[in-house]
Amino acid sequence: MIEIPIQPSISADQTMRIELAGVMVNIRFYYNTRSRHWMLDVANDLGKGMQGIKLVTNYPLLKQYQAQKPFAGDILLLPKDETAPKEPGYTDIGARWGVFYLTASELAEWRRHYGVE
Repeated sequence: MIEIPIQPSISADQTMRIELAGVMVNIRFYYNTRSRHWMLDVANDLGKGMQGIKLVTNYPLLKQYQAQKPFAGDILLLPKDETAPKEPGYTDIGARWGVFYLTASELAEWRRHYGVE
């Protein structure tokens, strides 16, 4: 499991290039003030990928994009400890809630542990 670094204190719109499962991808996190949620875009070097994915808690964010994902595994928004609020606010991402990449095997284990299909 790898935590993807995001720091809301820097900006409400952050783009980074990161290696996931041996594939370099461009990830963009941005805060939607209207819906009060963080959003995610993931793209390969050609700019193809997934856009406008709402960061929801405790669920594989790219599950419905299996055919479009440029890498194996998935990204999850998970609490960093038991003091995290039920729903993360603007400043909780990167602090009390983390955005994590799980490999395919880690994701399978996570699904078994939590009974998520």
